[in-house]
Amino acid sequence: MVTRKTLFLIILALTIKGFLALITPRSFDFINIAYMGSFKAFKLPSLTPYFFTALLMNLPFRVWLLMPIPHPSVYNFLRYDFFSATTEAFLYVGLMKLPMLIFDGLTGLIIYKIVKIYTLKKEALTAVWLWFFNPYLTIAIEMDGTIDIVSVFFASTSIYFFIKEKFSLSGVLLAVGSIARFWPLTLTPFYLIVLICRKTWKNLTAFALSFLITILVFITPIALINGLKVFQDLYDMLISYAAEHEFKWFLGFNISGLNKVTINIVSLFYILQAFLTLKFWRKNLKTILECAFLVLLVFTAFAYWNRYYTIWVTQLLIIDYALNNVAKHEKKLNYKVLFILFWVGLALFNFSLWWIPPLFFIYPYTKWLSNLDIAFKAFGAKEFSSLLIPTFGRSISAASALIYFMKINFRNFKKEYLFKFK
Repeated sequence: MVTRKTLFLIILALTIKGFLALITPRSFDFINIAYMGSFKAFKLPSLTPYFFTALLMNLPFRVWLLMPIPHPSVYNFLRYDFFSATTEAFLYVGLMKLPMLIFDGLTGLIIYKIVKIYTLKKEALTAVWLWFFNPYLTIAIEMDGTIDIVSVFFASTSIYFFIKEKFSLSGVLLAVGSIARFWPLTLTPFYLIVLICRKTWKNLTAFALSFLITILVFITPIALINGLKVFQDLYDMLISYAAEHEFKWFLGFNISGLNKVTINIVSLFYILQAFLTLKFWRKNLKTILECAFLVLLVFTAFAYWNRYYTIWVTQLLIIDYALNNVAKHEKKLNYKVLFILFWVGLALFNFSLWWIPPLFFIYPYTKWLSNLDIAFKAFGAKEFSSLLIPTFGRSISAASALIYFMKINFRNFKKEYLFKFK
């Protein structure tokens, strides 16, 4: 039963997030996806990594079109260097950021549900407050307007239902998350490792079939409209584009021909983690939660990433902290310090390089905001020339991730192997 205090705090958090989302229209990435979803005639967008995003963002755009207000071209009132600040413009921004706010709230709920499986309500609520009242996440999700929170929700919910032994539903949700953004695909081998090692073939079949059928259901209507060309588009998207962008950024594979394949440190850690999980780990369903956290940690530590990619791992970071520090009777200072350091590293990188220069995406509505905007841009120009603060931030995050990597692996080793290592 939700108490009045809990309900009040959730509403307060979402209200603050909603207000900040409304007054921050100048994120370049938000403007891109807003334009992408602002089409009037119903059509299937090109099969690109942002296919799902375009369709999702078109829903609030159509709601905006139904409102009894003027509907000028979006370009006339929203550009990176211009915002008209009219009623219709604010309504447009609010509606186009509504999916971020909704999925932010839903992710907070799923964090609570996952932590509640293993702990008491108090610890689960602590995790929720760490999510909802986290200024870093509010800037990254609502103010920056990143759509990646959608795939974060589906991937996290897939993990939840996997732990709850709802394997078919878990497979469906992981597939939807992968359609929204490619990165959840990298978690798939660890789902399979857990089920294969547990020798639960029925569950493995249910998970794999539900995943594949969901992908097929996604592709079929596109194939009926566009014909067999969809398979060429899919190949181009997964190989030509993703190998050079999404998968390259994530795993470091650079595929430009059979004789030109390079592998970076993220791939090596990924393969190492798969081996350690297969060979040394205890095989319970919670393993997928730990492995997903480790894979995304390594990516954050060693790969190239855009600022909004960091939210892929943040919900798992909070869950891990709630389960292994907050829920323990003897809270460990070193774990708390490690948790804080990781956030500090992310903040130093993003605040100095991406968030402070554009005034945290707040449009300069007044003269004093304009003066502040000029000062922040001057600071940003210095940062882009030196990269001192963001480099320091990345170093802190990388060091924290390595410590997490070792701690979590040792925590999950089978007892017989722990004795050998000691």
